[in-house]
Amino acid sequence: MSRDSEQRMRCFVQVQMEHVERQNVSFSEVMKNQVLEYAMMIGDRERVRALVKELTEAAKSLEADKIEHVLWKAQHGIDFLPDPLIGVVEMRDFGYSETDMYPLRKEEALKFYQYGYTLYCLYPDNTEQECISEEMLKNHDGIYGIAKDEWHNMKCQERLDLESEWFDGFLEDSEGFVMSFAPWEDSSEDEITAPYDYRAKLM
Repeated sequence: MSRDSEQRMRCFVQVQMEHVERQNVSFSEVMKNQVLEYAMMIGDRERVRALVKELTEAAKSLEADKIEHVLWKAQHGIDFLPDPLIGVVEMRDFGYSETDMYPLRKEEALKFYQYGYTLYCLYPDNTEQECISEEMLKNHDGIYGIAKDEWHNMKCQERLDLESEWFDGFLEDSEGFVMSFAPWEDSSEDEITAPYDYRAKLM
């Protein structure tokens, strides 16, 4: 299994760190490790740049709460993935480089299959095959994928269901008080915490 994608991403992160140092800004080991983990999981250089930029501005402010908030956003971006223990870079090094899938390990794939999601067996020749049975899924020797569109739709529905539940409960407790804002206004989804297409579904 090639590790070219991992090596290239590590080099990219190192270049970003060197750029930060040239601005006389110091990242702690925790910050550096979070950037690297985020890069390996997300596999998107533009989003890594966005994270480094926000962390740099937070570090310049010398305000710990700002740094913690950016680190939280980065972790939130990782947690958005269906399986936070396997990243996009590992999927690329496996041999699957299409951009329409999120990777899954067998354990998570079995769970999602039982929930009724459409899953795919991914292969190192950059092809995929829909899992049509649990036996097929269990016998696959490799990694699995779930289509990004399906995952984003599911996360969007979760968000909308949560908002509906929250709002219904609010109405029950407020005795007719009328709200003038959406409950997610104070929650900023951006290129660090979630993909743009997911964000668009919530607007």
